[in-house]
Amino acid sequence: MRWASARVIRAPPPSRSACHDADPLLKKRLALVALCLLLSGLQYRLWVGDGGVFETRHLQQTVYQQSQANTQLQLRNSVLQAEVADLRNSGAAIEAHARSELGMIRKGEAFYLVVGSDSPAPGSPAPSSRAPGSRPPGSQ
Repeated sequence: MRWASARVIRAPPPSRSACHDADPLLKKRLALVALCLLLSGLQYRLWVGDGGVFETRHLQQTVYQQSQANTQLQLRNSVLQAEVADLRNSGAAIEAHARSELGMIRKGEAFYLVVGSDSPAPGSPAPSSRAPGSRPPGSQ
């Protein structure tokens, strides 16, 4: 008679992943590193990326400067429009412009030029533009 051996065959244990076997402290550290990387990426986009804080401030300054320039140009344009309307509608404005800008006078008017005290008197020689000690042109 033969006796059967009493060997017990055990089933292999269920496979475990490497992460399942890892230390719980290591898992927490990996999660912390992943969250820090995510936060760093979001902060970069907030401050430096397209539409970030720095770019927004630069664009706000540009808009402010452009609006200041536009305000000055609108003021200048309104003054010029008023001057054009005055020149079109009034002969007195045209005459004032001709007198002040072009030096014109009417027929029969006398023109008097008032000379200040620092100008040379009529008939006296004009001051020379030569340096002191230099000779007039043509003399040696």
